[in-house]
Amino acid sequence: MNTLDNKVDNTTLDKVTEIIDNKVDRSDFEYIVNSINNKADRTELDHFSNAVNKSRTENDHSVLNLEKKLDHIKNELENQRQSFNTMIDKKADVRDIERVIQLASKKTDIDIINNALVETKSEI
Repeated sequence: MNTLDNKVDNTTLDKVTEIIDNKVDRSDFEYIVNSINNKADRTELDHFSNAVNKSRTENDHSVLNLEKKLDHIKNELENQRQSFNTMIDKKADVRDIERVIQLASKKTDIDIINNALVETKSEI
């Protein structure tokens, strides 16, 4: 009977040993907890996400400002081009007028010379 009692005790002891062996070691548990603690905290992720969104918004705003400035510069260049073309056109008109005046002056000079020749001929 004593052997039977020892057998039962050994079986129970083996089961307890097996259960203890299958349990998580405390150092393994602490390692897992430390690994989780070392990972980024949710608030840090939220902070990073907010910073990225803020940066994106600022960049979009900067792009819009640059596009507005570019449009303004394009408009100014177009206005300057039109003004320059108008000035060139006016200058061309002035040149035409000056040419007409020169031709008229020459015509007048030729008429004066012709009149002087006719008078000289009639005097001779």
